[in-house]
Amino acid sequence: MKLNPIKKPISKVKDSSLFKNVQSEFSRIKLKTFKAKAPINFSYKNFQIKTAENYEELLDVLQLRYDVFHHELGGVKANRHLIDWDKFDLLADHILVKDKETNETLATYRLLCSKFTSKFYSENEFNLNKLLDNNKVKLELGRACVATSKRRTNVVYLIWKGLATYMNEVNSDYVFGCTSLNTVDYNTAMAVYDFLKKEHFDDRFNINPLQEYAFNEIEKKESTEFINEEQASLLIPTLLKSYISAGSKICSLPAIDRDFNCVDLFTILDLENITPKYHKKYFSHFSSN
Repeated sequence: MKLNPIKKPISKVKDSSLFKNVQSEFSRIKLKTFKAKAPINFSYKNFQIKTAENYEELLDVLQLRYDVFHHELGGVKANRHLIDWDKFDLLADHILVKDKETNETLATYRLLCSKFTSKFYSENEFNLNKLLDNNKVKLELGRACVATSKRRTNVVYLIWKGLATYMNEVNSDYVFGCTSLNTVDYNTAMAVYDFLKKEHFDDRFNINPLQEYAFNEIEKKESTEFINEEQASLLIPTLLKSYISAGSKICSLPAIDRDFNCVDLFTILDLENITPKYHKKYFSHFSSN
């Protein structure tokens, strides 16, 4: 997904009256009791890679997500508290990369693990019954974002290192989630889907969009774009390319998320099938311990 620079950076809320408002509202839903389910914490040079451990670190994550998803990309679920959150955030762990000198949160990923919850965000859009019924350890990745100024740095590599560390910590078998295409056009979404389906499709779990997230007939008829195979390959977002490079497969027809003006593809990685390149880059040090 193409990300445009943030024109008006949002200041931190910790020392403002707004922070007090957030504290007051969120204390009613026990946000202050938040703690990591499977803590990880390690350093690399001047960066710290860890799970959010407390209320303040979670607020840093939620504000970074707001900066990216609402202020930068124009999501419609904006709110006066300048944070991006939903009911799944209290059920999840949150990987973050911090600058140790400034204490700034630079990147984050939300992780929902079947060891700690039976509820997953992807269920809002897709029928996951067959996947969730098996007894394997499942890990949902979501709400990934990196601060605008850090997208061409090793912060992206470090957030993946954090993910690998967490996957090892919980002994996950499957990693899955919704990966977004920056379009709501039916023909465009189907062209990308058809291109990926040729070599990167897994139909074991019979996953399909729920009715309210499927393209309706009006949306299909209004789609007048014609996307050839070469164009479709260029429309695959960087994040989805990285998942595919790691060995992930798409598992469903596209779902349209009308709130966030995007199309989601359900992707899954069976960690037994992770590619040698990604295993060596992110996981090899675990097997040597």
